[in-house]
Formats: sequence, structure tokens, C-alpha cells
Amino acid sequence: MTKEEKAILSYFVNEMESKGLTKNSVLITFSDAVLQEINNNYSTSLNDENLDTYINKLLASEHIKQRCMSGCKNSNLQITSKGVAVITSLRAKEELLQNRTFLKRVSDFIDNHKGIISLIAIVLALVSFVLRLKGII
Repeated sequence: MTKEEKAILSYFVNEMESKGLTKNSVLITFSDAVLQEINNNYSTSLNDENLDTYINKLLASEHIKQRCMSGCKNSNLQITSKGVAVITSLRAKEELLQNRTFLKRVSDFIDNHKGIISLIAIVLALVSFVLRLKGII
């Protein structure tokens, strides 16, 4: 999922939470003002041209649905339970990542970069082996 798709779904959830409404009560029409607000709040670069692409992806993956069956493009859109679950899951993951201890962060860094760390270990082993052969160590 792209940053823009996450921003669109987050906008829906934030609207729900700020107004105390359920997912069935929030219908959003993506006007220029809404796009500007999303761009400012989520550091994205949504515009009229690429909005259709992101909305189509979210519709296809059933994260949002269109309540209006006429030709109203990008209007009367509603988030689905699946879309709410995605944002809830992403928020929980971000919170867990932020609340890690120092040792957990070091462990995660090593786990994420084990290829680089293995390469450094091999280079160090070869250097020490060559130095031992030459009698320097």
C-alpha cells in the first residue's frame, strides 16, 4: 500500500474519530480543499490526475466503496470495515515501533541488516587471517 493510499484511508478514519461517527455515517467527496488538507496533513502529493488511480486501487481492494451509483466520480465514498482494520493495524504497528526499548531497536537493526553485518564479519575475519599469515598479529 502506498503512502497516498494510507493517507486517504487515514483521512476517512480521522473524520470518523473527530466527529464521533461510525464508518457508515462518513461519506467523503474529494474536492480540491479535501485534497489540499490531505496533502498538508500527510505530506503527500495528491492531485486530480493521480487521485483516480489511488481511489480505483482502494475500490478494487474493497478498502472503500462508492455509495452513489450514478456518474459521480470520487464523491460519496465510504470506508469499509476492511479499510478501517488496515488503518487500525498500521497505527498499532507504528505505536509498537515507537515504544521499543533501546535493546529491541539494536536487535531489530541487526535483524534488518544481517546481510551487511555478515559481510563486515567476513571482511574482518579475512583481514585478521591475512594479518596472521603475514605474522603481523
